[in-house]
Amino acid sequence: KYNDLDNKDYYLVNDLTKDFACNVNIKIIDLTGKVLNENTEEFCFVAAGSEQLMLTDNSKKWLNQNAIIQFSWNDANGNAISRDYVNKVSDYTIAAASDVSLQIEAIDEVNKTAVLRITNKRFVRNFWVSSDQFGVNFDSNFLNFLPGEHLIKISFEELVKVEDLKMKWM
Repeated sequence: KYNDLDNKDYYLVNDLTKDFACNVNIKIIDLTGKVLNENTEEFCFVAAGSEQLMLTDNSKKWLNQNAIIQFSWNDANGNAISRDYVNKVSDYTIAAASDVSLQIEAIDEVNKTAVLRITNKRFVRNFWVSSDQFGVNFDSNFLNFLPGEHLIKISFEELVKVEDLKMKWM
């Protein structure tokens, strides 16, 4: 929730009708991938509702620089969930096309699935991959990528080639 441009609150929302408990891991990470601060909060929901995720004073001291605020937890079924938010306080060097590469791996032509491996040397904000080829579906998009390797699962009607894919980011 934006209170104003420099004052944001973060909430974990539970829409289950049953009680739910989880631990939320909160990380502050600089744009090179260095973890600046990490802590864990425990939440116990009684039916549906929301709880504010509080950044510790130690976490807040890192928010005077560009960073990622990352929240991760397991849902009621045990599935790992992660959400991250860009804390942009100044301009940063946007990754050039030469800083980002894409490969197609784990091609399964029977089930019509594959995995995209994206490698980036610099921080990539709101990474978006698309295809002009009809029938290509991506399991996720508009992601923030710290430097490293990242995987996106795809499905396709006809085998897609790297040259059929387009990458964009901020």
